[in-house]
Amino acid sequence: MPCKKILDIFVHASPQEIFDFLCSNAKLLNTYKIKFADTQNLAISLKGGINWDSWGENITIKIQRDTNETTKIIVSSESAVPTTLIDWGRNQKNVERIAEYIYSAFSIERRF
Repeated sequence: MPCKKILDIFVHASPQEIFDFLCSNAKLLNTYKIKFADTQNLAISLKGGINWDSWGENITIKIQRDTNETTKIIVSSESAVPTTLIDWGRNQKNVERIAEYIYSAFSIERRF
């Protein structure tokens, strides 16, 4: 089983607004490449590149309505090579980078 990290984010915005923001923003695309964007299910699949500490990662973003005022975003990152045992924190960095990017654009809801 490949190394994997998952993070749930809750924001005050519509699911479609978040989906459009993530699909159209060039800053995010400088780090990741969009493999596909599913407009029907509001899901985005990204590919992280190969570098000195990784053979790449597969990143999935799923967007769904949580309440009338909030939207839940599930960000997951897993190593592209299934036999990876140690990711050197790469998947954690991916989910945190996407979360910070979303936080910078939308009002968040803290849940503890």
